[in-house]
Amino acid sequence: MGSTGRSVALEVRRYLAIPATALRELDAILDARPSLETLQAYLDAKTGNQPELASILVLSDEGRVLAMSPMDKAIIGTDYSGQPSFSEVMAGAQIVLSSPYVSPADGSVTVTAYRRAGQGYGAVSLRLEELSAFISSIRISAEDRIAITDASGHCAADTDFAFVREQRSIPVTWIAEAQRVREGGKDWIVSTTHIPGPDWHVNYYRDPREANEILKGLSLRLGLLGLLTIMAAAWAARRLERSFSKPFGEVLSLITDLSSGNYARRAPLGKVEEFNIIADSFNAMAGNIEGRDERIRSDLAEKVILLKEIHHRVKNNLQIMASLLNLGGGTIGDEADRAVFKASQDRIHSMALVHEILYESEDFSSIDLGLYSSCLLAYLHDAWPLPGLRLESQLEPVRLSLDKALPCGLIMNELITNAFKYALSGAAKPYLRVGVSARDGGKTVVLEVEDHGPGMPRGGGGPEATSLGFSLVTGLAKQLGAELQWLEARPGEEGPGLLVRLTFQALDEVPGKA
Repeated sequence: MGSTGRSVALEVRRYLAIPATALRELDAILDARPSLETLQAYLDAKTGNQPELASILVLSDEGRVLAMSPMDKAIIGTDYSGQPSFSEVMAGAQIVLSSPYVSPADGSVTVTAYRRAGQGYGAVSLRLEELSAFISSIRISAEDRIAITDASGHCAADTDFAFVREQRSIPVTWIAEAQRVREGGKDWIVSTTHIPGPDWHVNYYRDPREANEILKGLSLRLGLLGLLTIMAAAWAARRLERSFSKPFGEVLSLITDLSSGNYARRAPLGKVEEFNIIADSFNAMAGNIEGRDERIRSDLAEKVILLKEIHHRVKNNLQIMASLLNLGGGTIGDEADRAVFKASQDRIHSMALVHEILYESEDFSSIDLGLYSSCLLAYLHDAWPLPGLRLESQLEPVRLSLDKALPCGLIMNELITNAFKYALSGAAKPYLRVGVSARDGGKTVVLEVEDHGPGMPRGGGGPEATSLGFSLVTGLAKQLGAELQWLEARPGEEGPGLLVRLTFQALDEVPGKA
């Protein structure tokens, strides 16, 4: 009963989608602003090709009939705005389905769907007799009864068509696979299936005596079948245990050990010659894998040490360069020249930090941008001390390839030092936020640096024209293939601030891999 109810529910949902599809097509037709003759020809063709459609109406924005099919000149100009379902659509609902009703035009049981279409509205009426014919053909027994009701319990289709003609209301308070009810002076077992979307229900009624007779016979057959199955399974299990299960289980256990890196175990020989052949092959394979694995481990350890040494030396060399710049800047009297030295020192440190993190990592192919940003922000905060600074960081762990980490680090250095030098110095309440986040499952990286300073200079062209640092940011963004946005952090306020957003792909795609 439940399975049949679910099948009916799927068919009803498909059938009720017909007017929704027709309304979407009507919306597209009306958007093209056809002539009245073209529109009428389309409506007539639609109702002619789909006999389940009782009528299609085109309504004005005020709810008056402008065109319809089949054409009835007496209805043209009729005001539908008082219809409850149409009022819901006029109030903003996407699509509304009316309760089932007997059409005064042809006496058929009909339901009407309303929807916004073009500059007005559309109304499509659907005949429901086909549903009654469909459910009559799939009953388990001719004595069974199937009813389809809307959300308020009104009968839309029934194997007893009198229920539909008389528009009887059927309660839908029972929602269960099988429950006893009494209706129309007769006891039934009823199963109710909910139809999502229109919020309708399928009620399947079955005579309890007939159902119980079937269940009794089915229970006896299932009991005998179950007993025979248990006996056969027990006999087969003993035979398999003796002949195959134990040696096969031993081989599976050895394969598990081998996959986890335990190469010491060997498969014992038994009485079954076929498994002895497998055991000999397995033992030879385990020995070969153990030797190759040992060589690979030795080579890998050597390469890891070499890579660590390379990154360590690169970091040291960069730090020496930064220290030399620091010493050289101390001997320069001109403030602007010292600022150039300090900017170069910060840029070198941003590159050295990449190699320092790689030196301390086990993964030499990529770097955690969140960890890198945290370390860089801490360094620059110390290098540019600012009393009363409110510093916020929202840093997610995002992996970047090495060739993207270096330009990204230089961009972050330029944006943060620019904020310290120009946006935050002298501010009453200095504020700086640095954010790193991932989108599309980690494929896309979004880097943001926001301050509440005076913002970009007005009337001076784009930001890339203001300084070498901004030109460097623009060039590196192009190297990353990134989208670079210069925005106001607080639009409309005095001191709108600056929000720089950089969006790019995290890792380069490897050819031949998904």
